[in-house]
Amino acid sequence: MMAVTRKRGSIFLIASILVFIAIAMAGAFLMPSLVRYRGTMQNIEANRAFYQAEAGLSHSVDDLNAQNSGTLGSEAAPVDYGDGEYYVSTVDHGDYTYTITSTGIMEGTNRTVTAVAKRRLKWFWDNAIIAGPGASGSVINGNTTSHGGIFVFGEEADGTGDLDPDDVVFAFSGTGGVKDNYQDLSATLAAKIPPLTPTYPLETEIRVKNGQMNFSGTGSLGQDSGGTTDFIDGVYTADGTYGGTAGAGNVHSDNGAYENYDVPDSLTLPSVHEGYTDQATGTAYTDYEAYVAARGLDLDAALTAQGTRLEDLHPASDNTGSIGSGNKHAIDSHTNNISAFDGATWETSTNRIRWTKATGLLEIDGVIRMSSVTLGNKNGSMTYKGRGTIYVDSSGGGSGWIDIHGTILPQTTFPTVDVLGLVAEDEVQIAKGNGDSQTEMAVVIFAENEIEMAKQNQIAGTIISKYFNVGSNVPQLFAVPTLRDNLPPGFIYFPPIPTSVYLLSWQRGS
Repeated sequence: MMAVTRKRGSIFLIASILVFIAIAMAGAFLMPSLVRYRGTMQNIEANRAFYQAEAGLSHSVDDLNAQNSGTLGSEAAPVDYGDGEYYVSTVDHGDYTYTITSTGIMEGTNRTVTAVAKRRLKWFWDNAIIAGPGASGSVINGNTTSHGGIFVFGEEADGTGDLDPDDVVFAFSGTGGVKDNYQDLSATLAAKIPPLTPTYPLETEIRVKNGQMNFSGTGSLGQDSGGTTDFIDGVYTADGTYGGTAGAGNVHSDNGAYENYDVPDSLTLPSVHEGYTDQATGTAYTDYEAYVAARGLDLDAALTAQGTRLEDLHPASDNTGSIGSGNKHAIDSHTNNISAFDGATWETSTNRIRWTKATGLLEIDGVIRMSSVTLGNKNGSMTYKGRGTIYVDSSGGGSGWIDIHGTILPQTTFPTVDVLGLVAEDEVQIAKGNGDSQTEMAVVIFAENEIEMAKQNQIAGTIISKYFNVGSNVPQLFAVPTLRDNLPPGFIYFPPIPTSVYLLSWQRGS
């Protein structure tokens, strides 16, 4: 009996040992699987956390495009998104670049994504027309053809707010409209401006902050008829309203009928009466007039010091200008020779102007101030040489108007070699006299209140004012992309236009 009991105990011990060995072997086999499972789950949570971080990055870019800071939530108060969370910190470097750090959280697992983003910049000088508040519910009155962009701020002229969605900012019909090419540019003007290149393309875009665009007949944005397909690059407007007999059907743009207006509300049309900073020195002035007074040459004062005045050089009976009360100033074929400069010699002067009657050559450099003036002759032509800006104000009994007649072209190439800027405290009238049609000009113009054109002419450059009255003869305007890098010295400053944000680079962190 004893022997049987001992045998049973031995068998139980052996069986226990075998079970333990089996369990140990099973554990040895299962442990790597468990480790792999845990690793897999951790990888899944890490990837899901990365997805959260990437969602935060995308939302931060959207926030920047909405003109906000791009910072979303915080470590203490993250943003809920799906099954997880994220928070984003955005650093604005002040040069239109941003560093975005987005942290995603999923089931206690954190992962980060860091990106460098940049805001796209457009330039006012990429446009043929820049228009401000307008007048009487209109901004561009009449019909014109713009080869290049149009920028309309679309605000009430009295500063009380924005235009209504049904306030017409422009109405194009017939041959009027916007084109993304230099079609119909005269051979004479084409020889005086640089050709379009991949570095300086036209990139025609329309920006209308508020208001309605009307199209009738064949008036259109872009072209898609008669075998010609040439869409403009984009339309951006807050209201997106169209009228006329054709309406949105005549909008041919790469981004469809329109996208939302993408420029900060803080960007407005500059004024000669607002604070002004010299971009070359950083010096701040009370306004543009004060800047010109400090940095420019006063032609009226310079000629008076010589014992004469500009109107004395041009008898009133010869002055064909009819703008502004008391205007007698003119530089045209009737005006005797003028020479004024602010240094010891012509060659060493920063600001200088010289008119040679016999050759019709206007030499200009720097900034020249004068009161109301007529430039050029009806049926005549003027050639300019140099890089300068003429500012006309209403002091000294003038009207602050500029009246332009005839053809005004650079001696060589506008704007890379020769460039003329015209700034008026009040208005600029272009080719309003009899015989002024079919003229050609290469200039950049700013008028505080109004630019008026009455004839069928071609102008290369950019024209800027609160209000445009272009009549019914469909003048043609051609933007010159190289202008943004070749502005005349002292021309009223326009900042770059910050638009949408895009990613330059990004990488995953830990």
